[in-house]
Amino acid sequence: MKLLSFLLNQKLFVHFTSILIIVIGTVLLLNMQREARPNVNFNRVNVSVAYPGSSPSDIEELLIDPIEEKIEEVDGVDNFRSVSYTGAGSISVEIDDTYPNPDEIADELRQKISEVRNLPADANDPVVSEAKASNIPVIKLSMFGNLSAMELKIEAEKLKDFLKSTDGVQSIAIAGTSDIQIKIKANLKKLESFDISLIELMNSVKAWTNKSPGGVFENQNETVNISINKNSSNIDSIKKIILRSNYTGKIVYLEDVAQVSIGVER
Repeated sequence: MKLLSFLLNQKLFVHFTSILIIVIGTVLLLNMQREARPNVNFNRVNVSVAYPGSSPSDIEELLIDPIEEKIEEVDGVDNFRSVSYTGAGSISVEIDDTYPNPDEIADELRQKISEVRNLPADANDPVVSEAKASNIPVIKLSMFGNLSAMELKIEAEKLKDFLKSTDGVQSIAIAGTSDIQIKIKANLKKLESFDISLIELMNSVKAWTNKSPGGVFENQNETVNISINKNSSNIDSIKKIILRSNYTGKIVYLEDVAQVSIGVER
């Protein structure tokens, strides 16, 4: 009752206080940071692994299990679950909300996973990504038409390059299409005629695609690093891979024993 009586007797003070509150509230409202899609951290980290051609059991034994051993060494991990399927697998890691520095756990997970040394040589490197609102796509576009898989892939890549040049676009990812591949279909009869085994053909192609340092060329004007067997997507260069040669100048090229084409993976 005393407070009510005071407010009734101090009308000027009440009016001044009300106006001040309205002014301060308006200023704070105009300067408040607003986002249609705020960057929310879900305290979850996803680890993706790929080993093309392997079975789910091989994925679990050769990739998932060694990575999980490293994840167990990280403090602040609440729990994690893994899924293995043909050619790939994933691990979902949940971070403890009560941990003092949850934002640092993702970096520590990347560090620990990079320490795994016994992964298969043909397996892709593990990809560690944080589950954040900023990583969720804002717009999804669908492309369709009376095109082959190869033509649709090329058109999708063109659209991606165009959208990347647009201001405000952070990142773009293509899904639903297969990667482009150089396909080599060996002719067994021709291999036998040149006494070349399929393993020898595979090793020659693998050696050609690998990069190896060739030293440094220096002169008075510049210094150039030299690479030997530099990988190339030029199909004509791939056809000219040398499988075998002798002192008489006889050379067997890849195109002599195999059909080389470019397409998309199955």
